[in-house]
Amino acid sequence: LIYISDSPIVTSPATVVANVSTTVNLSCSVEANPAATEIRWDKLGPNPISYIGPNFVFTAEKRFAGNYSCTAKSLLVPSEGPSEEVASKGSTQVIDNVSRSDQETVTL
Repeated sequence: LIYISDSPIVTSPATVVANVSTTVNLSCSVEANPAATEIRWDKLGPNPISYIGPNFVFTAEKRFAGNYSCTAKSLLVPSEGPSEEVASKGSTQVIDNVSRSDQETVTL
């Protein structure tokens, strides 16, 4: 049998809205053959944050505002020749926001 594989397919939310002090779950879904060897969330820019795993769970605070990426890596091992690591990314934007009822919210 011959398996043909492309880079992993990564799906992450474009936007998530949560009230400050509530629990947030950024979830990254990955389809890969062979299976992903690593799934990682990274907050880009100032005050970077990294989390290894498909579900980044945290309490919403203003410091979490920014751009996030979810990266999935797979290791391709051919029957002949060297192995090759391939990666794909999905992105999520986090924006501070204030709701009309004056409750503090964070858009993730």
